[in-house]
Amino acid sequence: MEAGKRTKSISRHRRRKGELRVPPSHRPRSVSRRRVGVAARRVWLSHRQLRQHRCCCGPGCHRPGRGHDAGRGGTAAAGNAGSGGMVSTNMLMAKQMSGMGTVVTDAQGWTLYRYAKDQVNMSMCTGNCAQTWMPVMADGTPKGMGVHAKIGTVTRDDGMKQITLAGWPLYRYMGDTKAGDMNGQGKNGTWSLVTPAGKMMAMASGTSNNTSA
Repeated sequence: MEAGKRTKSISRHRRRKGELRVPPSHRPRSVSRRRVGVAARRVWLSHRQLRQHRCCCGPGCHRPGRGHDAGRGGTAAAGNAGSGGMVSTNMLMAKQMSGMGTVVTDAQGWTLYRYAKDQVNMSMCTGNCAQTWMPVMADGTPKGMGVHAKIGTVTRDDGMKQITLAGWPLYRYMGDTKAGDMNGQGKNGTWSLVTPAGKMMAMASGTSNNTSA
């Protein structure tokens, strides 16, 4: 009896001094639930950030707001302008360029290009090529403003849907550092601006509207 009283007295004394650990089974459930809630939120945020990184990302997109900016004429890109990656838009526009006539741009005025080695509804620009010449992905259902050819999409090897005009895949050039730049025109003899009819715009002295198929 005396030993039992002594043990209880010591236990009470140690509990008052904070030396006695409370068994896990006696801990408040609210603590464990709170920890689980925090962990679940961290997992949710990491998945959300991963989704945003895959589809939108950085100042290179020149997006006006959040995410894909679906339905608001937004453009998104993975990486900064000039770093290569993926870009997307939900609008193709015809824009008058000084000395070049009317060319096709995305919703934010970035110049779009065609690749001479592509085939109708088939992109031949992959790997390192796609880092320099960024495929323009469809952000929702792409619409047109001032373009005459049919707007569509083609599924790339990675499963992403690239925008096409008259069946030809469209790209953006990493060498263009601001909207309206046309630094990719005539590069390597295979890259060209795009007319509202979906044709390649050829460079020729003294003319501004030469086109090819």
